[in-house]
Amino acid sequence: MLLIVYCIFEDEFNFLRGLKVALLYKMKRNRCILFLLILCLVTCVNMVSANNDVLNEILSKKSILENEPDNKYILKEISFLYLHQANFDDALEYGNRLLRLGNKSGDDEYATLYAHIILGQAYLMTGEGGKAYSNLLKAEDIAQVHTNDSALCSVYNGLGLYYSNIEKDYYKSLDYFFKGIESAKRSDYTQLHNILLINISGIYYLKDDPVGLVYSLKAYEMGHQKSNPYLIFAASSNAAYMYFLLRDYDNALKYIKEAEFLMKRNDFYNQTNVYALYGNILLEQNNVDEAVDYFQKGMDLRDSAQTSSIVYNILGHAKAKLKQNEPDAAIEMLKEGLDITYSQNNSIHRDKLLEWLSIAYESKGEYNMALEWQRRFQNESDSLFNSDKERAMSDLRIKYDTEHNENLIKEAKLD
Repeated sequence: MLLIVYCIFEDEFNFLRGLKVALLYKMKRNRCILFLLILCLVTCVNMVSANNDVLNEILSKKSILENEPDNKYILKEISFLYLHQANFDDALEYGNRLLRLGNKSGDDEYATLYAHIILGQAYLMTGEGGKAYSNLLKAEDIAQVHTNDSALCSVYNGLGLYYSNIEKDYYKSLDYFFKGIESAKRSDYTQLHNILLINISGIYYLKDDPVGLVYSLKAYEMGHQKSNPYLIFAASSNAAYMYFLLRDYDNALKYIKEAEFLMKRNDFYNQTNVYALYGNILLEQNNVDEAVDYFQKGMDLRDSAQTSSIVYNILGHAKAKLKQNEPDAAIEMLKEGLDITYSQNNSIHRDKLLEWLSIAYESKGEYNMALEWQRRFQNESDSLFNSDKERAMSDLRIKYDTEHNENLIKEAKLD
């Protein structure tokens, strides 16, 4: 599935293409624990698409800083350029410089606000959840005081991603995404609005709730209205996931084919995600051999994929091996996927891996092992259930707020 994190950049289509090489390097060095792509929408930096142009822009800004070390606008722009480059270490360095300047000058409205946004986004991408959360909350407080809705869009999206990826609290995540939609409406940012719709549909998929279809289809429609290839790609991917949940495999195949076409044409990032879903759809249609071909395509691209996409691809491939009466191969794959979830601190799909390990051992007649993996699956599921139970009262409030926001969207004819 596809979730998007954005800072405050515009020209996101060129950004994604220019970002790919930098992200590949970054993820090989330190694979991000978040199952998301970066999409930056800038209102403050006139972005350029080529990596060399970004580097030249950074050097130009640095030359200005030599004479004006306390230029808050340049510090902010350099920080965003480094985020654009997926150079999160340098983004953190300049974001902290901007923060120190804001604290020294008392400029909360600009320097401190954007410093916390920069630091929150950078820490989110480096997997430092606590620091990301702290900075995003501080940015939220300042943005609310100064009624900066464009900044709030970025903050709420970041907090939504924090709760979905780090805390695995999908109700809280949805609550923040809906808040982001309200901020986008107030600031009249239809592009940001569309991104949040895509993220909302992604969270509903993680909850195994096909109600997210309405949001992905609306985003898909808006993407075509804007003739925006990336938004169409993201929305069609999520629509395919929703139809997959509904077991409407013909429509799922229709949308994943469009996503694959746009992905290849524009060389979009994280192609394993698309091939994994494509393979799973074919598997449900009993096209096992063809499904395996797609899972293999996904595996061939794992070095440039997000952790959750790799795990999802492995899970589907293992299911295919079981259908081909190769339980040992399936078990090996499932254990590999499980190891990845622990080594990368990413629990997405872990419960399903445990469940299918039990199924695989049962298919071999090894019932003791099947029971052991079933017990581990149950413990994983119970852990999530108990966490929900402990938050029952707050979840009721969030569910109420979510329904209220959904009604607001309907009244605004968003769906």
